[in-house]
Amino acid sequence: MRKLIVAVLTCGLLAAGGAALRAEDKEGGEKPGWRGHGPMAELTAEQRASMKAAWRAHRDAVTPLKDKLDDELERLKGLVEKAGPDKDLTASVDKVKELHKAIMAEREKFMEKAGASLTPLQRAKGALMLARRMKGHMRGMMRGPGGGPGMKRRGGGPGWHDAVSDDDDGPGGDDDEDEGPEHP
Repeated sequence: MRKLIVAVLTCGLLAAGGAALRAEDKEGGEKPGWRGHGPMAELTAEQRASMKAAWRAHRDAVTPLKDKLDDELERLKGLVEKAGPDKDLTASVDKVKELHKAIMAEREKFMEKAGASLTPLQRAKGALMLARRMKGHMRGMMRGPGGGPGMKRRGGGPGWHDAVSDDDDGPGGDDDEDEGPEHP
């Protein structure tokens, strides 16, 4: 019983210590995301206010577009399930594309408004933060079977990529029998 109590207390202390260390790593304990990068980007109060206003305007402009997009995607899903007429399918797909373009246009407006109040150094830091953030996100995209976002190799090992051949020569060996039949 004593061992159990000691083990539980030890785990509790380790968990509390880890949380304290993570809290020290954060600058000012701010929220993650763009808001948490304020100290790193060295934004002034005016710049923060400008960014906040630009974000609110962007959110207000994009929210109805996203709602329309969700509705149109539901409509398109229904048409696909019912094998609807080609005319309706084409119109729905075109509407989805149009809404995507409108959302991207609003995003570009936001980026211009947000960047207008920043210095070139701050814009460069923002570009680097975004690249660092997207680096991990895009890693598995379009990698064929088993690739893509959220996809992991199934099974317990490294996979067939690292498998060792049963041949004496090892992988990539020069065996004549692997070359196929000889032609005269």
